[in-house]
Amino acid sequence: MKINDEILQKVSLYEEKHGIVYAKTDGSLYKTLKGLYVLAFCYTMVMNFLFVIGNVMSEMRFEIFKNTVYMVLTLSAGLILSLVIIGFKKYCWAHIAGFLLNTAACMGLTVVYARQLEDVIGYKKSFYWRHFVPLCLMVLLNLVITVIAVRAILKFNKNCKTVIENTSCETDDTCESTILV
Repeated sequence: MKINDEILQKVSLYEEKHGIVYAKTDGSLYKTLKGLYVLAFCYTMVMNFLFVIGNVMSEMRFEIFKNTVYMVLTLSAGLILSLVIIGFKKYCWAHIAGFLLNTAACMGLTVVYARQLEDVIGYKKSFYWRHFVPLCLMVLLNLVITVIAVRAILKFNKNCKTVIENTSCETDDTCESTILV
């Protein structure tokens, strides 16, 4: 469903007239956070790739860690799916589903790597900088991105409804189909 250009123009005039300002999905804050998220995502994917390749290259090691390798591959696929779902930035459900999937995959990867990098006295220091901090950063950035996007969608839809209600829609059949949620 596409929004009529006339309604878009009226919504922007309404927001400007009433001083309504909020972070939008085409703003610099959203784009910066999304760029940081993609960097953390790429770093995590490289670490997952190195883990899988390191275990697959050795037959003996692969037999021991076969289930762990499959779990890392599955959770990496979940992260990729999360990034694809977040690409639908006009829909609330996409951001919420992407956030939930991203959080579940990051928690799963944290548990998998924590068990692998456990020592007698605790976790190895490499666990924190290789896996824990980037995964926590991904979840935090994804949360902020989701909040910005969902809030922008809801505010835009509210303003759109207000403009549509104030405009006479007797002759225009597209007035009811402008909401994007």
